[in-house]
Amino acid sequence: MKTQITLAQLSTTIAVLVSSGILITGSLPNFKITSTQYEVESSKIPLSFDGYKIVQVSDLHNASFGKNQRKLISSIKAEDPDLIVFTGDMVGSWIPDYQNALILIREAIKIAPVLVVDGNHDARLKTYPIQKQAMIDAGAIILEDESYPITIIDSSIQILGLKERFKVKDRASPIKDLVDSDTFSLLLAHHPENFLDYVQAKVDLVLVGHTHGGQFRFFDQGIYSPDQGLFPKYSDHLITQDSTSMIISRGLGESVLPLRLYNGPELVIITLRAKKNP
Repeated sequence: MKTQITLAQLSTTIAVLVSSGILITGSLPNFKITSTQYEVESSKIPLSFDGYKIVQVSDLHNASFGKNQRKLISSIKAEDPDLIVFTGDMVGSWIPDYQNALILIREAIKIAPVLVVDGNHDARLKTYPIQKQAMIDAGAIILEDESYPITIIDSSIQILGLKERFKVKDRASPIKDLVDSDTFSLLLAHHPENFLDYVQAKVDLVLVGHTHGGQFRFFDQGIYSPDQGLFPKYSDHLITQDSTSMIISRGLGESVLPLRLYNGPELVIITLRAKKNP
């Protein structure tokens, strides 16, 4: 007796096979940490900072990359950075556990100075003050609407850090008066959707996360981001307007769904370049 396959059954079988293929191939990048390189050139960057390298870590969300974060630390160490910055969401608010984040901080501080700003998941946890103090005790510097100068020889750049706030109109307002127009300014924040606020604050470079690269990426387009919804405008890469550039990290961990597709965990590497006068 022959078994006939209906069109509906065939369609279902094809849909299952295609979905399985997407899940398998799309998940493969999750097993490798990608390092994305950027060079930022400015006439405001002193010659003593030419080649200064910054590693950006974002949106860890409790993730673990080997025992004692071995794989992640190895990737950071390979870049030989002068500075390591964390742009929020070290934890996920669904699991108030910061041990993986704290292990990373303790290991990272052995490589280079560490600066940290919080994200929405950090800030909404009642345990964040404990986490914050543990990071400080480990040697990290927490920036909350503050300016932090870094000096080499007799020249400096300005690092600014924004404290997390929920649903604000002008996110950059707490640091506007701190921006020194004569000094290269680097702002550590968490939210890319407030790009125009950063432009108005006239900072030179902003490092952010929050989007997880859109969680799922197809044809280099993120699918969904918190606070931006479907097909977010700001999900990764470098964006420039006027004198302000913003680099969006795709981050390391997951949010909402425990799955990333075609969107492996990312470290961002920024090398500063002094623009020579012609």
